[in-house]
Amino acid sequence: LREIEFSGGGFVSGNFDAGKVRTVFSGPEDVAFSGVICFDSVFPDLVREFVARGAQVLVVITNDGWFGRTSGPYQHAEASVFRAIENRRAVVRCANTGVSTFIDPYGRKSQTTGIFHSAVLTGQVAVRSDLTFYSRYGDLFSKLCLVLAVLLLAASFYKGRSEQASTKPPEPSILPTPAKGSVPVSWGTDEGAPIEELAMPFLDHLEELRWRILKGLVAVAVGALICGTFSTEILNLLKQPIQNVKFPLKLIYLKPMGMFMVKLNIALVGGVVLALPVLLYQLWLFVVPGLFINERKYVSFIIFSSTVCFLLGAMVAYFGVVPLSLAFLAGMGEGTEVEAQWDIGSYIGFVLRLLVAFGAVFELPVATFFLTKVGVLTVERMRAGRRYALVGIFILAALLTPPDPISQLMMAVPMLVLYEISIWVSRIAAR
Repeated sequence: LREIEFSGGGFVSGNFDAGKVRTVFSGPEDVAFSGVICFDSVFPDLVREFVARGAQVLVVITNDGWFGRTSGPYQHAEASVFRAIENRRAVVRCANTGVSTFIDPYGRKSQTTGIFHSAVLTGQVAVRSDLTFYSRYGDLFSKLCLVLAVLLLAASFYKGRSEQASTKPPEPSILPTPAKGSVPVSWGTDEGAPIEELAMPFLDHLEELRWRILKGLVAVAVGALICGTFSTEILNLLKQPIQNVKFPLKLIYLKPMGMFMVKLNIALVGGVVLALPVLLYQLWLFVVPGLFINERKYVSFIIFSSTVCFLLGAMVAYFGVVPLSLAFLAGMGEGTEVEAQWDIGSYIGFVLRLLVAFGAVFELPVATFFLTKVGVLTVERMRAGRRYALVGIFILAALLTPPDPISQLMMAVPMLVLYEISIWVSRIAAR
């Protein structure tokens, strides 16, 4: 590698400053395109923002002369192939000393030149307006993978500690002296093998609960810190459903603290969602002393399924309920000549409320499984209460959703289906 001096000597000279505006130009026949300058083409998130703003074609203009006759110009040209594939956009690349080329939306190059010889290229490029998952959400998938990896690491750590604790033989000599007022109680280490333990006094229960709550709050704080760091990306993600509404809508904020409160709300709600497995685990640790061994073995299943069901409910709300509700509410102003300008705080609160409500509702099968295992619910009780559940579901849907019939129906119908699924889950759990 050659030494590069950015202070005027070496292979690079001049001043370098970060751009402040991402521009989409209007070209011939109203084709929207954006220009990517030189080394900018190696940054995926930067290029995708041009596409998200409406660029139908990408143009890369670069001076690669300072690479000399090395592999540098060829490697730099290959970066544009990835940008084409990620965004499904044709790329026209013009380099003063090469490599110049046409790249189609699938990354296939044509009329590719060499370096340091004169050439003129003429060709046709595809004009596309559709957005890929990466163009819409950027590095969301890799960030979710990072969060999932951290959660799996934490789960494996706790699992290892619990297994180590379960295999450690009891030492009667270090058992604490019975507290004044405590009474011996029996619970099963396995089916048919009870042992004697001391009942925990009421104040000790409160102390245990306090520590579980504190640990849960720490997990929420860590999750809120992560979501606060990516609050802008999450905000853009939550704004996505409003862009698919056919009626013109404009989001504004009316108070000096408006945007700050919006991002704070996103951080707090997102922190709770990220900390959900930890919160469920702390809740489990609080109730587990009152369970039999055959009931304790479902901890991993309940925590995993609860997290999956919550995310599934949030996805149903995001991709189904929120767009339909927005279309219904925005359509109320059609024909009135009244321009729709919604407060960003009210809009984000509306979306987060639906996401959390649907995530909580989709926990019904998991709750049914657990309550059946501990003997609180039975299939017969759920069947007998079906008519009352129907009324209760519509009342609950009206309380959890905004005051419009579309949102209420969109929540009530899945809840009815989940109730029937829960009866089936209860039958399996009872076996």
